[in-house]
Amino acid sequence: MKEWKKLLIIFLVFPILFGAGFGDEGLWPFNMVPVKVIKDKYGFEITKDWLKHFQLSCVLVGGSASFVSPNGLVITNHHVGARAIHNLSSADHDYIKNGFYAPALDKELRCPGLEVKILVDIEDVTSIIRDSIKKGMDTAQAGQAMQKEMSRIEKEYSEKTGLQCDVITLYAGALYHLYKYKTYEDVRLVFAPEEAMAKFGGDPDNYGYPRYCLDVAFFRVYKNGRPLKTDDYLKWNISGVKENELVFCAGNPMFTFRLLTYAQMEFLRDVKYPMVLKKYIRQRDFFTEFNKKGPEQERRAGRDLWGALNEVKCFTGMLSGLNDKEIMQQKKNDETYLQNAVNSDPALKEKYGEAWDKIAEAQKAFACFYKPYFFFVEGEGFRSQFIWLAESIEAFSRTADEDAGKRLKARILAQHPIYQDFEIARLTQSLSLLQEELSSHLLVTKILGNRTPSKVAENLVKGSRIEDLSFRKNLVTGNKSNIQSCKDPALQLVRLIAPERKRLQDRYNKEVRSVEVRYGAQISRVLFDLRGTSIAPDATHTLRLSYGVVKSYYENDGSFIPYETNFKGLFERSDRTGNKQPYELAPSFIRARSKIDMNVPYNFAATVDASGGNSGSPLVNKNLEFVGILFDGNRQSLPHRFLYSDKQVRSVMVHALGIMESLKKVYMADALIEELLGADIKHQ
Repeated sequence: MKEWKKLLIIFLVFPILFGAGFGDEGLWPFNMVPVKVIKDKYGFEITKDWLKHFQLSCVLVGGSASFVSPNGLVITNHHVGARAIHNLSSADHDYIKNGFYAPALDKELRCPGLEVKILVDIEDVTSIIRDSIKKGMDTAQAGQAMQKEMSRIEKEYSEKTGLQCDVITLYAGALYHLYKYKTYEDVRLVFAPEEAMAKFGGDPDNYGYPRYCLDVAFFRVYKNGRPLKTDDYLKWNISGVKENELVFCAGNPMFTFRLLTYAQMEFLRDVKYPMVLKKYIRQRDFFTEFNKKGPEQERRAGRDLWGALNEVKCFTGMLSGLNDKEIMQQKKNDETYLQNAVNSDPALKEKYGEAWDKIAEAQKAFACFYKPYFFFVEGEGFRSQFIWLAESIEAFSRTADEDAGKRLKARILAQHPIYQDFEIARLTQSLSLLQEELSSHLLVTKILGNRTPSKVAENLVKGSRIEDLSFRKNLVTGNKSNIQSCKDPALQLVRLIAPERKRLQDRYNKEVRSVEVRYGAQISRVLFDLRGTSIAPDATHTLRLSYGVVKSYYENDGSFIPYETNFKGLFERSDRTGNKQPYELAPSFIRARSKIDMNVPYNFAATVDASGGNSGSPLVNKNLEFVGILFDGNRQSLPHRFLYSDKQVRSVMVHALGIMESLKKVYMADALIEELLGADIKHQ
């Protein structure tokens, strides 16, 4: 019997494996969107032109974002743009706390180091990558050969096209696609609300619903000193959305893990995520204490505290999914069924049978050295802008790729504010965790010696000149040998760490990554041969499309949760707390209260599939009109990186009408409103 017929029998006998009944699941690459499925279910036919326009209207600006005017105007979340807004702020001009609006082009503020990327094309290079594997290669050799070929393709296509080109692995290696990006480095801040409104409800409401957040920010892309002209942008919707209306989302989700094996999920549950969660809990506690030192310390560390609070909730939620017996049992049952079916046929067993065991062995191997990998390769023991800049400078000294060198140089020369007290405190915190977890590691004892983490951090920060832009400029504009001879303590620490980082990275590539790629591809091949691209690949921080409907839901206690909130609910929520943090309204909203239409929708929920990295994603209707921007999910969405269901899982958006009402009644941003509604730029 031919192999495909055998696999078809597996598919027919074990339908539970293939996710029937899980709603509109899938974060789809733009060249793999299930057009027929959408048409059959919703009666709407997506055309190639529709897809291409949506794709080119979306951008990556640290997080997901989109063009909303022909003049390079970009909308994203406030929390996505917060780093850029923070870097533009000072003690005298706190744009995070007080907000910002540029009524004219010459008032827009350039954001150093901020880059916008547009995905212009996707090309399948699977056959080229696979051809790099020669007969007789073992797993490690095959992995090295594929990685080398990926790097060659990226370099060749970048030189040929002038675009930034990245090879993306899909279905654990069943497919390889080349993503080609156009980049722009002149990005300027146009508008940001006060943080109190962007993060209304704070940590208590984070990953909750109903919500009342104005989590938006506007930037503008410039080319040759002028606003970028583009035909691909999303027109602003002025009529709103209705329950059960079909909507589409496009963004750059970081990771999902729906195609992982049971052993890989166990590794996340038992090894990786507990360590990551511990790190964020420590950061949360540290930043909380640092903020208590005064208003300026609170301004400097506020964004980092919010990030830590967010990640604590995120990883707690994901761990709850991995510790959910029902979710894990379903995963185990699905995997066992597929293994038994494959192993029952000698030909299939020979080709695919050992894949699960090999991946399980790799997880056991990784567990043995994950802690040092976490601290030295992932860099969690050395969190500081001083170290980050030093690593970039060292990488610049070694790179021979011209484009990579340009990107590194731009990053190094960006004028970010650096505060010594904050950097000392932050580095102390990460070194303390390193010491606590790896006190007997030879490199840790060499770095710390008999000194405390705080003393090491203080000596490095006060002894380094990395924060001096002219010092960095001299290093990267002169002979690269000057970098290697430089004795700056931040550079010396990076060089001290480098051999151990390389050793661990090489071990990971040999014992874990190459095994996961080779045997993960085999498992994916079984599913891929059965259903091809009808199963979406896991997220890879690349542009994806998802779809669903605007929808209410019921909590487990039977309480009804409506699909949208309004301004009335915002003010009532603040009133119930006496206008106290984290429900304190910005003064601008208090002043505008009598002018605001309380019935205008503010936030809404929909079943569109999303994951971390989707923040800032535009939501559009069938006419490709901007109806909202995704900024969060409800608490039920946290475990769905492993298993999706639309019963209660919801993505949460800021409503287009709520944004417009705020711009009009609160901020009097007339020029911005006119541009969003289609008027030519007049504020030059």
